[in-house]
Amino acid sequence: MSRFHYRSKRHEKSEGLHARDCFKLLFSGELIGVIVYSRSYLNLKPRNMVFGQRYVFTPGDLHRANLINEEIARISRVVIHPKIRGIGLGAYLVKETLSKVDAKAVEALAVMARYNPFFEKAGMARVDYNIDMRSKEKEARSFLESHGFDFDFAKSEVYCKTFFTKLSDENKKKILEHLTEFARQPFIKANRVTPTLLTKMFSSEATYLYWIKS
Repeated sequence: MSRFHYRSKRHEKSEGLHARDCFKLLFSGELIGVIVYSRSYLNLKPRNMVFGQRYVFTPGDLHRANLINEEIARISRVVIHPKIRGIGLGAYLVKETLSKVDAKAVEALAVMARYNPFFEKAGMARVDYNIDMRSKEKEARSFLESHGFDFDFAKSEVYCKTFFTKLSDENKKKILEHLTEFARQPFIKANRVTPTLLTKMFSSEATYLYWIKS
């Protein structure tokens, strides 16, 4: 990996990402990868499983919010050029930059981490846990059940789209309201609220990874 070099772009702020640090991976002067470290979410169940009470946040607790923002960073983006994926550059970029971030701990929340363990290869520890279904999601499940939604096909985008198109306009509106609420959760990355979000709504698995600066 000696031919690859990373360069810091510290303090470049992105309003959407709340970026803390950004590092570029260069090869012969060409940009081939980027990693962005951002502020993390204030309330995460798996974080509390790892760190105990130190970062348990309740609404209005500004002291705890400041502590989380000061001590914890989150990996919000890891992008490698498509032509050179699969040779370990993602793990390399994470591993080489973790200790460069001004934070006591670094977190990552990633669906792909379940199938591609490059965060673990970089030295991060993985925590699997079940997402607690909130009252809003229970309400959404009840609504779907009452309208004949077959949860055996909940992972099928085609089924979810077909189910949605058969609903009345009023019921479509209700479904979209449920999905809008669901899309606000930290683990859900959605640029638009569409019926295909139903494929993610009742997934019980999530992956949290962390690294602690020694």
